[in-house]
Amino acid sequence: MKGYQVVEPPELNPLLVNATYHTFAVAILTWLCKSLKLELRDYLDQVDIDVICVTCMGSYPAIGIHYKDPECDDVSVFVQTTISRLLLNKSVWELVGFIGEDKTDWQIATTNLMKR
Repeated sequence: MKGYQVVEPPELNPLLVNATYHTFAVAILTWLCKSLKLELRDYLDQVDIDVICVTCMGSYPAIGIHYKDPECDDVSVFVQTTISRLLLNKSVWELVGFIGEDKTDWQIATTNLMKR
């Protein structure tokens, strides 16, 4: 099992803390991970960024950073700043396009993620 540094975008807090909205949160977090990997590809060669299930006072989805090299510099602030910028500057149509084109059944994806 990989160890992850947890990133909880504060902008998504209303979706993360309410299980009713976890499916929507997982879709947005997946889009953010894909966007982060594209935007930061030159800076993140020593880390993996994934949507993870956090189990602390309940379970909720979040973004996890796994450092391939434990000596690697902490990139969480860089990642969080980029997430905030993406959420502020990207069009909602980009997110809608991703969700629609991805062909993922987000309910099944969320159920599988939260079972881990």
